[in-house]
Amino acid sequence: MCTYHPEALAANLYGMRSAAGMSLKELAQHVGIGHATLWGMENCYYRQRCPNLSTICAIADYFGVSLDWLCGRVRTEKTPAPAATDDGDLDKK
Repeated sequence: MCTYHPEALAANLYGMRSAAGMSLKELAQHVGIGHATLWGMENCYYRQRCPNLSTICAIADYFGVSLDWLCGRVRTEKTPAPAATDDGDLDKK
């Protein structure tokens, strides 16, 4: 069974949103959810059940972080390695 840490999710989500200077409503619009849902995630409303996976994925994708980090399964976010192209060269981003 997957370990889910609602307090870590709440803290990470609030920290990223605050650092980006975004309101709940702005982030909710960017990831396609209601601001009440986002509020619930930031305030551990989902302690008894996990938020929708597609919602968590949308937030992780928006901020460019891993699901493991966002949900508190790892302590620090690592920069992803460059993707390999079809010809074997590393993608130069």
